[in-house]
Amino acid sequence: MAPLKTGQARVLAGVYAAFLVDVDGVVLRGEEPVSGVPEVLRELKKRGVRLGFVTNNSTRTPEALAALLRRAGVDVTADSIVTSAQAAASRVKELVPEGSRVLVVGGEGIRAALAAAGLYPVPGTEARGDEAGVVVGLDTAFTYDTLAAAQRVAMQTGVLVATNADATFPASEGLLPGAGSLVAAVEVASGVRAEVVGKPRPDLVLEALRRLGNPVPALMVGDRCDTDVVAAHSSGVDAALVTYGAGGWRSLVAAEDWPEYVLDDLEEVLRPVEFPLIRPATARDLTGLAEMVHGAGGKVGRASRWLAGAVVAEASGRLVAYGRVIEGEGLVEVVRREGEEKAARLVAAALLREAEKQGAKVGRVEPKELGEVFTAPGASPP
Repeated sequence: MAPLKTGQARVLAGVYAAFLVDVDGVVLRGEEPVSGVPEVLRELKKRGVRLGFVTNNSTRTPEALAALLRRAGVDVTADSIVTSAQAAASRVKELVPEGSRVLVVGGEGIRAALAAAGLYPVPGTEARGDEAGVVVGLDTAFTYDTLAAAQRVAMQTGVLVATNADATFPASEGLLPGAGSLVAAVEVASGVRAEVVGKPRPDLVLEALRRLGNPVPALMVGDRCDTDVVAAHSSGVDAALVTYGAGGWRSLVAAEDWPEYVLDDLEEVLRPVEFPLIRPATARDLTGLAEMVHGAGGKVGRASRWLAGAVVAEASGRLVAYGRVIEGEGLVEVVRREGEEKAARLVAAALLREAEKQGAKVGRVEPKELGEVFTAPGASPP
């Protein structure tokens, strides 16, 4: 298990010199701002925190995205935005001769980035067979003809660069197919494996840090463990996952790499928040476990039964949540102190993650605490 690395109350705005913020899912849903986020970003700037923005979305130019963010209430310039389209253009420039025609599956963001790199972008419908490679990003006008053109060029040249492999992206109406879905179609049709340049590769994060003057320490804020958290850690910076974006709590269950912090609301970075340490239970936890189990109406059993495979959440030196998988019942049992919903969800996510890795089937999560009932990731309400 990869535990969260804190266990103390912290004001993240006072800990980190810079925040690198994913755009889609953290700041925006489609073209609409996430409620309260522009205000938090303005407050961060007021406190002297440097802000950079990184996005796997290749459809817009940095200038167009900056204009959209300003309309949403975020004070930002194009120079502070790093896109996967820019990373893709830089990579293609290394692979093909200057001035080459490059087939584009995607929008204006890719076309502008290729042109700025000295290449000639060609829409899929205008391919003529002499293109030197293919760049694939999010394309909301994707057609069979575009797929066929990309297939031909990829097979002829072997040059297939993808802005990102995100299967979905968050929109105002919910999750929609992302660039990764189109990349998969071109890969299957051509038999050519795409080179992915966006997150989870570290390139976007490292470029954003460079533009900010390489501040230390820095925090990456994203909504997906498989892209944002991995990119952050590959770049040597800490990561925070917001649970209201594309990945949500479920992304923790599937993640190999966990973030340092989990945020239900970006506003949490502005105030003291106790971020629990998630770790395996040990013998020294028995006293705290007995207190919680008794308080939740549980019965004390053998110590080995309590500790085997159990996970605890610790904050300020005391246990605030405990959980275990009840073998043979397909059940995760979680006990928490009053008001510790987040700690309980983190414990449940850690247990479900281990259960999935071992191929165990867990159908439901049963919370025990005086108060409200919660639903853990991937589970139905008890």
